[in-house]
Amino acid sequence: MLIGLRKAWSQSIAREEPPVFPTKSVKDAPERLFQHEGLVVYRTALDFMEWFVSRPGAKELSNRLFRQLDEAGTSVVLNIAEGNGRYAELDHHRFLQIAQSAAVKGAVYLDLVVERALLAEAEATAGKELLRRISAMVSGL
Repeated sequence: MLIGLRKAWSQSIAREEPPVFPTKSVKDAPERLFQHEGLVVYRTALDFMEWFVSRPGAKELSNRLFRQLDEAGTSVVLNIAEGNGRYAELDHHRFLQIAQSAAVKGAVYLDLVVERALLAEAEATAGKELLRRISAMVSGL
């Protein structure tokens, strides 16, 4: 009975289609162990974290705003992965809503970082564009 419920839940939860274009070299990519690893939104969230870590001052996290931005980005990645692993539709949506809220918070933290002249506006725009894409993709799941 439990297996039947899980199958029914997995069919009723919206799933992201795999991309028609390879995002990275397919032959060099390791075998995926978890379903969330193939999601474009998950990869975009990892791209945001890669972008963030490459900013000057982001690695030390001595600045409170950089620390909060790191926490928001990490929350996006973790909640997308955990939400995708949930069978119950309400759990699935709850985690994705948390991820979307964290993406919006991250965009606000980027605005604050620009206002305090810790990053140039042109630099922050790239990060905000990634967060905008993540938010749009999460709302569509």
